[in-house]
Amino acid sequence: MTKETKENLSPYLEDVSEGQKFWASDGCTFKNISELVDSLKKMSMETFESHVNHEKNDFAKWIYDVIGDTKLAGILNTITDKKETEKKIKSRISSIKRKIKIKI
Repeated sequence: MTKETKENLSPYLEDVSEGQKFWASDGCTFKNISELVDSLKKMSMETFESHVNHEKNDFAKWIYDVIGDTKLAGILNTITDKKETEKKIKSRISSIKRKIKIKI
C-alpha cells in the first residue's frame, strides 16, 4: 500500500477535466468529490439507485477510474445507502484535508 502524502492526496480533491465529469441520470454533473457530496444531498432516491445498487456502484467506479482514490472507491463499493455514501465521502474529504494541512 502506498503511503498517503500531500503530493498524492491533493489530486483527489481537484477538478477533473470537462470530459471526465460524472453525468448523473438526472442531468446533474460534478467534477470533484466535493461536488458529488453536494449533489447527493439534493439527489432523488431514484437517481441515486440508478447509479448505486447491488449490481453496480457508478460513483465508486468514477472515483477509482477518474479521481484515482482507490481507498475511497473501495469503501464506497460496499455501500448501497445514500446517507452512508455521503457520510463516507465527507469523512474522506476531511481526512485528506487534515493530512494535507499537517504536511505529511
